[in-house]
Amino acid sequence: MSLTLCWFRNDLRVHDNLALAAAMAEGSAVALYIATPGQWRRHDDAPIKLDFWRRNLELLEAALAKRNIPLVCCEARDYADIPRLVASLIDQWQVTSLHYNAEYPLNEQQRDAAVSALCRERGVKVCSHDDSVLIRPGAILNKSG
Repeated sequence: MSLTLCWFRNDLRVHDNLALAAAMAEGSAVALYIATPGQWRRHDDAPIKLDFWRRNLELLEAALAKRNIPLVCCEARDYADIPRLVASLIDQWQVTSLHYNAEYPLNEQQRDAAVSALCRERGVKVCSHDDSVLIRPGAILNKSG
């Protein structure tokens, strides 16, 4: 049995979510959210922001349940620990593809590159979706590039 993983990060929407729609189109899907308290501290995220995420995760879980998609919440110290965690989930669940909506800040791009490389090493298809943007950053260049 193949399993598709939809990795939720800051974008906790169910409606009009490209990554989720693509994951569901592939068949059996599981949603994943990874909390990173060390990263939050490093970015000085306020308690009210963390509470907002917590409340929205509860809403996300309920909305996904209506679609028969379980939400699995895990914790990693920070972004550097995420590839190892994702690798263990891929092996444990026999994941064949991973979908996520792209995030564009530097730390997030480095995290995603590390996870994508790990997935490719394991033969897992990785699909990054440009969602919630009109034009992907870097897609429009001036004459000098």
